[in-house]
Amino acid sequence: MILSSLDGQQTTVEEELEIQQPDDAIAPEITISNAPTNNQEFGNGETISISGSVSDDKALGGMYIGLVRTDQNLTDSEVNATNTITLLHTHEFDSHTAHNFYASINVGAAQDNNITPKDITGDIAWQSANYYIVVKCKDAFGGNSTFSSHYPIVINY
Repeated sequence: MILSSLDGQQTTVEEELEIQQPDDAIAPEITISNAPTNNQEFGNGETISISGSVSDDKALGGMYIGLVRTDQNLTDSEVNATNTITLLHTHEFDSHTAHNFYASINVGAAQDNNITPKDITGDIAWQSANYYIVVKCKDAFGGNSTFSSHYPIVINY
């Protein structure tokens, strides 16, 4: 920090700063307002969608909605943008504590809805199989994550 500057002379003071992260022990909340019915079937070209809201007592950090093939046997914490079809991935929210979302994808789409869309090929390529939708949300400070219920669907590709 420069305190004064006269005729090219400078006086500086060094101080140690301690940056404290807010204490955040409460995970975000997920509320689903509209989702496919249990084991609803979707064919090629049909739209899969889910909507709702997320909120946190301090600040939201990130949100991910994935379409997971059941036979992948992923735990909720393993679900991410590299191993599932992304319906929505965002770190931008309506406010720092609350966000309303709507996410959808057409069965057979060439790319998903990741922040940078990725091709739906290889291990995540469309298949006729049992899938489920899961919503993940984490807070900005404590790393607390929460997961929605699974919304099972059937894709007939």
